[in-house]
Amino acid sequence: MLIRLIIDNFLSFGEEREFNMLPNERYRKLEHHTYPVGNQSVLKLAAIYGANAAGKSNLVKALSFLSYLTYNESIPARPGGWHFKLDEEGRHRPTTLAIEFQAETNAFIYAIQVVNGTLTAEELYVSSLGDGEDRLIFERSVVDGRVSIRFGEAFYQDDKNRVLQDLLENNLLVPDKPALRYLTTLKVARLPELQEAADWLLQGLKVIAPDDPARAMAYFLSRDPAMYRYADQMIKAYNLGIDGIHLARTPLKEFFGRDATQQIDEIKEHLAKAGTGIITLSNEGGNEYTIVEESDEIFVQHLLTKHATAAGKERLFTLDQESDGSRRLVHLIPIFQEVVQKPVVYFIDEIERSLHPAIIKELIAKFSEDPKTQGQLIFTTHESNLLDQSILRRDEIWFAEKNSLGSTDLYSLSKFREHHTMDIQRGYLNGRYGAIPFTGNLEELNWHEYDPV
Repeated sequence: MLIRLIIDNFLSFGEEREFNMLPNERYRKLEHHTYPVGNQSVLKLAAIYGANAAGKSNLVKALSFLSYLTYNESIPARPGGWHFKLDEEGRHRPTTLAIEFQAETNAFIYAIQVVNGTLTAEELYVSSLGDGEDRLIFERSVVDGRVSIRFGEAFYQDDKNRVLQDLLENNLLVPDKPALRYLTTLKVARLPELQEAADWLLQGLKVIAPDDPARAMAYFLSRDPAMYRYADQMIKAYNLGIDGIHLARTPLKEFFGRDATQQIDEIKEHLAKAGTGIITLSNEGGNEYTIVEESDEIFVQHLLTKHATAAGKERLFTLDQESDGSRRLVHLIPIFQEVVQKPVVYFIDEIERSLHPAIIKELIAKFSEDPKTQGQLIFTTHESNLLDQSILRRDEIWFAEKNSLGSTDLYSLSKFREHHTMDIQRGYLNGRYGAIPFTGNLEELNWHEYDPV
């Protein structure tokens, strides 16, 4: 579970800001929205509002940065760097990201610092959750191009680990790569929590950008009958004119045509490099094809939708023949299925994109009302219909707004002492909480000033 995220000198975050999932102890409404975490609790929902360019998506990108860094063991490339560019000293100040989270058995704090493209600091602690001191697992730093690393006390109880530390500092660790995932491959004695922390960052945290499809959806649906039934029922429930879904399985040569030898050879080469027996391809229309190799057979799996003709016959459509909203709903299906059933964290940018307000409100409301959910759903949105105190607690509503220096500020509705009967939607649209667009005086905009003579 996500507990908190701290951001400093990252994109529009010029100053240190914190986003957290900690409940306000004063609130008693929607008590099933809290999950126990050690001696604390965390919330299961959060919605982040703000004007365009206020920095909502940069909060999502901070989590994407940490996920990418862990998975790829390198800093994601970005022309001009990741620092706050409206500060003359921003390039030379550290960019800092820190995340506190509850994994399967332990809570952790993982933090990194980047200066001029170099990962100058990285540290991992077992969090005490505010009850005592946090316990060091490792701390890695770079000074004058030299990497140094130190560990918690338990590490040094094994004499062989002292030799390993010397090897790490002088031969194995490099300035531009993090240590966390690499250390898990060494199976270091006396550091059993390393794998648990890395697994959560790799698998427990899932960040979804507005255009991200559900990768290999057809493949996973074909291997999980319960998920297939869930997806089929959900897509029918929203009355989109879709009568269900169909999973197609076609031999590779038959799908691409036996004459497409070059394309088939490239796919086979891609499969061999992946080493997983599965790759995904997609076209501009939104169709995704999963190429699977099993028992010396290579085949293509893809998702089709069912429609009934006026005569009652069934017709199959590819996803690029469906509306943007229908495709978006299809892509959200596995997300909601997983976040309901598993203790994962989904952070979704622009969750309402291409969806009718009634559909997204019903989806969020169903998750909100369910007392048996397991995961956390966090999202950015402009959809004010969700500002409903029967769906979201006040401490689950956040706002992003830029200050006079162009730096993103983050604050919760908890900052405002509102009664539980208050119309939050009306208050937000009237500017009571800030974080809305300031359009200036549009009456002075002359549409025709630049008309050709």
